[in-house]
Formats: sequence, C-alpha cells, structure tokens
Amino acid sequence: MRIVGTRSGTRSSTLDLFDELSEQGDVARVDVASAYWDEHAVRHARELARAGSGPLRLVLWTAGGSRPAWAAVRAVAAERWLDLRFVDSPEGGGIFHAKVAGAAGADGRWRCALVGSGNLTDAALRRNVELGVVIDDDPEAIAELQGWFERVFDAATPAREVDFDHALSIVPEQSEAASRSKLFRQAGLASPAAAGPALPAPAWLD
Repeated sequence: MRIVGTRSGTRSSTLDLFDELSEQGDVARVDVASAYWDEHAVRHARELARAGSGPLRLVLWTAGGSRPAWAAVRAVAAERWLDLRFVDSPEGGGIFHAKVAGAAGADGRWRCALVGSGNLTDAALRRNVELGVVIDDDPEAIAELQGWFERVFDAATPAREVDFDHALSIVPEQSEAASRSKLFRQAGLASPAAAGPALPAPAWLD
C-alpha cells in the first residue's frame, strides 16, 4: 500500500500507475468509476484503456458531466475500446461520489486498486491537488473493492440504453462544481489550497 498524490501542473499519478503496470505486462483490463467527468474525459479514458488489452470498463455519474462532456462521451460511446455505463444519484438523496480504479490480470481479478479524490477530469488528472491510496499488497482489500465495482457496474445502465439527446437537452453548459469554484475563487474568501508534492507514505503503512 502506498499514498500517491498530484501537484499542480504535473501528470496524474493515476495515469503513471497504469503506465507502470502496463509496462510490466500485468494488465488485461482497466476498470474505472468516477463521479465527475469533463470533455477531456475521453482522452484520459483512452490513456487508461491503452494500459490494458481489453476494453476499459467505465462507470460515470449522470449528473457529473456538463454538456460538452456529454457530447464528447456520446461520440465514443459505441467504440470497441470502451464499455461505458451510467448511474444516477442514489434513491433517497445524495449523489454518486465514488472514485476508484482497478487493474485486472488475464484471470479478470484486480492486481491493484486506486481509491482517491480525483475524478476523470482534466483538472483532477493534471492540475488539482489530489490524493489517493494504491493497494497492491492486500488481496482481500483489492477483492472487496473489485466486488464493489462489479456490483455497481452490473447495476449501471449501458450507454446504448441511454437517451443522449435527452441528456444533452437538460444538462447545463457548465458543471455545478465548476460554477461554484469560479464564484468562490472570485470572492477570495480563503487562501488557495497548497500545491505541494506527493506525500511520502507514513511509517505505519510499511
């Protein structure tokens, strides 16, 4: 287990991790679930898909993308490298806010998992200060995380069953999170988050 992070202006540790694994020949498929996603999500998804030999399995929250994001995803929804599914907000309130990624071997079982704060957005993968935990030395924990992903993926709606025309007619041009970020940045109510380097793993994780 190790802690990974990103610093403003650097490439995401998520992408680096799967590049590292693919170079070792250990990845047959990559699985990803993300709450928020933008028009750049397709490019990042392609990068992750290249780490494996099979289609990228991707679960996205319906309310997590702006109109440009929906348009970008629609353009590739039927392509063979992508197995795309959507989930709505949970019944009873709240939102889908999970972010997890896993790299599966030839037997379909995850070899490692990444759980963290980063979404499948250009900001999260290239600019934001994000933090995550890579689990590659605890088979039981990895199996539990994959079990969670499989349940979510199986219950999610395949892209071929989604009405993209209707989605594009109701989704805002800009995501809610982006709008809030702009308002508060202009208000200047607090200091910007520190953009420090990735944190070293604490001794108790060894």
